[in-house]
Amino acid sequence: MLLGKCGMYESPVESLSRAFLYRVTLNAKSACRIPVCQEMRTAVFVPDDPVLVNGDLLGKSQLWMVEDSSEEIVLLNPGITHADAFVLGGPEPAERLIVQGPFVMNTREEIGQAVEDFEAGRLGRIPPNALMPHVADPAPVRTERTGI
Repeated sequence: MLLGKCGMYESPVESLSRAFLYRVTLNAKSACRIPVCQEMRTAVFVPDDPVLVNGDLLGKSQLWMVEDSSEEIVLLNPGITHADAFVLGGPEPAERLIVQGPFVMNTREEIGQAVEDFEAGRLGRIPPNALMPHVADPAPVRTERTGI
C-alpha cells in the first residue's frame, strides 16, 4: 500500500485526496481480486513480467484502464516467477486540467506563465554540485563482442 487505503490496509503516507496506489506482487500461478470503487477512475500498470488483468494479458510497461462497469479487478500471474502490478486511481478531477510537459494547470495561460517562470529561474535552481556527473562505463558491452 503506497498511497490510500484498500479494505483494512492503509498507507502510512498521509494524503489530502482519495487517490490511491497499490503495488501487488503475485507469486507464480497466483491470483488477486481487488474491489473497484465506482466513483473512482482506476487503472492497472504492469511494469515487467506479464499479468492477466480481467482476462487481458498485459506485458512490460502496459497500462489498462478499468471500465466503469467493472466491480472488481482480477490479477492473475500466468508465469513461473513472481510478477508485479500497480493499481492506481482516484476521483475524477473537479476542475479542468491542462498538461504540458511537467506542468499541470487549469488553463493554457497558467501553463504559459509556468513555462515563463521556469525559463526565468523563478521556480528554483539545482545547485551545480547537486547532480552527479555522468561517468562513462570503462568497459561497455559492444555488439561486435556479444553477437547481438
